[in-house]
Amino acid sequence: MVALASHANAQSAAGRVPAYKPPKLVEVGSFPWGVDVADAIGDDEANGWAPDGFPDLAVVVGQIDAGSATNGGGEWDQSAFSRVMVYRNTQVWNLAAGLTPSHVIILDEFNSYTIAADVAWVDMDQDSRLDLVISATHHFDNGEIPSAWGVYVYRFNQLQNKFEFHSYQDTPLPVRSLAIADLDDQNGPDVLVTPDHINSPGGADLVWLMHNDGAGNLLPEQPYGLGDTSQYSSNDVIAGHFDNDPDGTTYPDFISSAQGDQETILFSNQGDGTYASAALGACSATAFWDYASGHFTVGNLSNNDIAAIGYGGVVSILHNNAAQGTFSSQCGNEPNDIYLDGNDYCGCDQSPASPLAYGIATGQLNGGTKIDVVATGDCSDVRLLLGNGDGTFEYNCYDYDTGAPRLVQVLVADMDQDGFNDIVSIGRGTVAGEGKISILISRLLVTTTP
Repeated sequence: MVALASHANAQSAAGRVPAYKPPKLVEVGSFPWGVDVADAIGDDEANGWAPDGFPDLAVVVGQIDAGSATNGGGEWDQSAFSRVMVYRNTQVWNLAAGLTPSHVIILDEFNSYTIAADVAWVDMDQDSRLDLVISATHHFDNGEIPSAWGVYVYRFNQLQNKFEFHSYQDTPLPVRSLAIADLDDQNGPDVLVTPDHINSPGGADLVWLMHNDGAGNLLPEQPYGLGDTSQYSSNDVIAGHFDNDPDGTTYPDFISSAQGDQETILFSNQGDGTYASAALGACSATAFWDYASGHFTVGNLSNNDIAAIGYGGVVSILHNNAAQGTFSSQCGNEPNDIYLDGNDYCGCDQSPASPLAYGIATGQLNGGTKIDVVATGDCSDVRLLLGNGDGTFEYNCYDYDTGAPRLVQVLVADMDQDGFNDIVSIGRGTVAGEGKISILISRLLVTTTP
């Protein structure tokens, strides 16, 4: 049985539950999707716009409108150019959202059908400044356009205070989910991408790995199949330490979802350029759409556990056995598991309209040492699962309105640098052009009562 308490029978959390100020909102326009936060830029020109200790934000905007095919019909919003918008943290969060527009990257300059899909901050060329890696798909109603998709790298130019195109690597199919890790312990961060799960042909359950040449140029992709021959594409990919490496080293591994088989596949890094793949256990109730990792048991820092969310809003926990790539799969198909959407849900009574609605993240959200989980559903609420520190979580309607309808992504970061993590989420809105960034800034913790 999954070690999660349902909202129907959960006891009050032992300890303290985080509280948040009213949401700080930033309107971004048409259909935001990928988002990342990192301390990347400052406002001091004399110091080369160096990072200032406060996380900045990059978000992909200009996907599709709220009535697209993934929502039951509609058209692509081709009037809204696909772009990556960079917001600098102003450090002022008391009255309004402490984000100000800083840079705009428009991929349409290379191909009018290109759509940015996901984005990550990372130092690709090892110059101690964060660059942007962007995965790209294309407008789906114009046929296959291979030159429109792939992975782009934009470097930060300190002299001109701008992100400039640096390199591009094409892919056999449109790509969406993106993960970054130095998988070979040389030449800097490498890039992992999966096919666009909104628009990919059948049998596309795989992950592509692109190595970095040390200067921020990506080498041609290496495919890693997930063993799924169904008519579904893989969804998310994340990198981390998920096994005990054979030689005692700590090479990062990666995991992805075989959607058709409803499996999670671990690619265990052997340290010699090869990966051993293993299924972590099928979940008959759902296919996973988003993953997050963390150390869910206090004191166990050897390997990461996995939190996953699937269609229907089911949260599942995959516990790492600290062995050679083995997990205790606890799937979301047991009594008392958490279904975050549905008519009996205590906060959001809107049934899910699209699997795009689900995101999940991990972090310390109540100022303690235990890792918590925050998840999104198909409304404006984020839902908090409080970690008990022993690998189990408690859910008792700890829900927070973000003010951003139809959430698609969620992150955890200390945006105001007060020592408490905040919640960053993005919603695509109920109609085209209503996309929003929402930041829930933490405030004094409140003690729960029985």
